[in-house]
Amino acid sequence: MTKEERRKAIIEEVKCRAENMDVDVIFLGNPGEEHHFADAIVGVVDEPRGAIIYQAEKVVEAFMEMNGWDYEEALEWYGYNTVRAMDYIKEEDGRPILVDGIEV
Repeated sequence: MTKEERRKAIIEEVKCRAENMDVDVIFLGNPGEEHHFADAIVGVVDEPRGAIIYQAEKVVEAFMEMNGWDYEEALEWYGYNTVRAMDYIKEEDGRPILVDGIEV
């Protein structure tokens, strides 16, 4: 399985789980581009609300890969365009959850 196929399979699995949980979720990325962020998906939850959980560092890495940016450019884009966008999405609409990973 190629990286692209694996990413698309992850997206399909998340869609299936959300449907089975009977929750609405919102993917990062434009329609048809969700697979770019598949490696950042940690899971999907239905309580207290439906949401896809993304690891923030992996989202930044996805921006780097997609756009050929260095870390600082991708981090700035993430902070300004992704984190800030969450303020405009209602929780009950399935707003994604962005989490920081733990490194020891």
